[in-house]
Amino acid sequence: ETPVALGGWHPKVVYLKKYQKFLMSSSHTHPKPNGGMVHPMMELRESDDLIHWSEPIRLSRGGEDFGGHYAGFYSPDDSGQPFVIDEDTLVVLRNGNGTDVTRCYAKIEEL
Repeated sequence: ETPVALGGWHPKVVYLKKYQKFLMSSSHTHPKPNGGMVHPMMELRESDDLIHWSEPIRLSRGGEDFGGHYAGFYSPDDSGQPFVIDEDTLVVLRNGNGTDVTRCYAKIEEL
């Protein structure tokens, strides 16, 4: 086993067909003073080969961290390929421990 990305909780990977890149979503992890280690914010990394990943960037919305303990991207169309994103629009599913799953639509503006 060889680590390819450090500090990510529940990573999920999709392929961005338009950009010919892979996109990994995960939640940020590091020990917290009051116990636990997962922060409910989404981090993204990109890769050309599934081995070499960029440094993570954190998502925000309205100036606050965006994400959840469990979050991932999926295709918004019904092509039967949920992990292949053809264009710039995608679906974000997210939730915390024992909470409802929420769906948001997102658009890639820069990669």
